[in-house]
Amino acid sequence: MLKRELLTGITIMHKDSPRRVQLDPVRAVGAITTDPNIVAQTILQECQIAYAFTDCSLRIVGVNDPQNVVPEYHHNGLGRLLTETVPELKGYEETLIHIVTGDLAHFQISRISRARSDDQIAYLAMLFLPYRDQAGRIVGLLHIVQDVTEVGSLEQELTRRGHELLLACDQLAQQNARLTASGSLGFCGVPPICRGMVYSAKNQERLPC
Repeated sequence: MLKRELLTGITIMHKDSPRRVQLDPVRAVGAITTDPNIVAQTILQECQIAYAFTDCSLRIVGVNDPQNVVPEYHHNGLGRLLTETVPELKGYEETLIHIVTGDLAHFQISRISRARSDDQIAYLAMLFLPYRDQAGRIVGLLHIVQDVTEVGSLEQELTRRGHELLLACDQLAQQNARLTASGSLGFCGVPPICRGMVYSAKNQERLPC
């Protein structure tokens, strides 16, 4: 187990021994430093993230998509306009240009649904940021995409169940209205807490449930 202690360094506790080794903070950081490229690729793969960057005319000049989140990136994407490569971006050209010109800090599309090759529905989240050089100048656009199918599918299921519940409540309310109109005491749709006593529809006398 590795424990980082602020200012005092790092203590390494060996699993099968009470022996502790106190490391100097600088030496400890060096001991666990890894290749940033490996870290970045691990994050992209595990979080199912892809990205592409464009020049100021929105032409794709580089991509990184290890999990094939955006298949269009891999089908002659380099050199093509981003808005032509990713079909869902049609109509967003002006918005993306505002990012390149510095008039818009960022732009986000929280959910995009698309059919996959296995006939299932995939959901993507997209974020657009200015792509800057080392001097801080905007030299293009950064397009970041994450596969959020699991979350999107759950949201769709919750929405479907919510609609079904509303429909059931409406049907119960209509049935209750019909029972009341016919002189019957309708309980459908009445919350349990309200069922302790009801009123006669005819004479308003309080009756035990």
